[in-house]
Amino acid sequence: MKKILGITLSVAAAIALSACSDDSASAPEETTPASSDSLAPASSDAIVPESSAAVLLSSDAGTLISSSSEALPVSSAETQPAVPCVDGDPVEVVPDTNGFADIGDVFKSVRCDEKVVFVLRHGEREAYVTRESELTEDGVEQAQTVGQKLIGTEDFTYSHTDFVRTEQTCLNIAIGRGQQSFPHDTNDIYQASWYVKDSEKRTEYNNMEGNNTNGVLAEWIFLGNYADAFYDLAEKSEEMIATYLAKSYAEMPRFRVVCSHDEFIIPLVSYLTNNAINYRIYDVTIVPRPRWANYLSGAAIILNSAGERRAYAVKGLDSGFY
Repeated sequence: MKKILGITLSVAAAIALSACSDDSASAPEETTPASSDSLAPASSDAIVPESSAAVLLSSDAGTLISSSSEALPVSSAETQPAVPCVDGDPVEVVPDTNGFADIGDVFKSVRCDEKVVFVLRHGEREAYVTRESELTEDGVEQAQTVGQKLIGTEDFTYSHTDFVRTEQTCLNIAIGRGQQSFPHDTNDIYQASWYVKDSEKRTEYNNMEGNNTNGVLAEWIFLGNYADAFYDLAEKSEEMIATYLAKSYAEMPRFRVVCSHDEFIIPLVSYLTNNAINYRIYDVTIVPRPRWANYLSGAAIILNSAGERRAYAVKGLDSGFY
């Protein structure tokens, strides 16, 4: 179920977070990067109940704190000049050797008659994985740094799943941009379950000897294996784009960020780039070795007034991989 939350200029960030079951009982939990095994959890206050009018995300610890009057906190990062839209031909965007374009470069390339949605994995989270897992202090800083790359003359809108870490990511991007408000909505459609046709089959394949969750996902994307567990990649990706991300130019917000999870990001990015990004982690013979989606990596989908689309794999940090 979708919930719409609005925040006025005088209110911090109107967030309503409540613990609830996953959208699929068999949906796999997100894979933890090896580098996060030893992360010290950020300090944690109790989750604010949905009836709370407003909450504020502490800029130093990523903790949800109740608030009724404080303004949206300002990023501690150095403020960058606003980026106007581009008239005429688009600015050239040059991806790195792994196929990722910097999110700031893509943003600067958006023409005045274009609209863009950035679909990103959340920032670095605590080592344990539940819906209530928060961003680490580094994750908060990562998201605000990405926001600094997206400073412009117009505010963004935000969408995220019903997970603390995705909402905190979107909020801190808004803080990094210096926005005075945080217009956002919650929709759990932006998860791996969007692509899963039979969750029991997928769980069965995940549990087969020699398999793991990420490997099964990658084999489906690149080899077409486990087709009875997943929908057709192209059909479901186009449905997602046409229904939720870039339905039409008239209905698309000018600038939008969707904060999601790796197992939703990777199929979408793979489809949009025609499998150009090396997520083939099932094949250890590939050099350089395949890798997985880094925090704050994802896709940019840009639509112009004629309905023409261009898309990029994007990185918010130094690398789109970890």
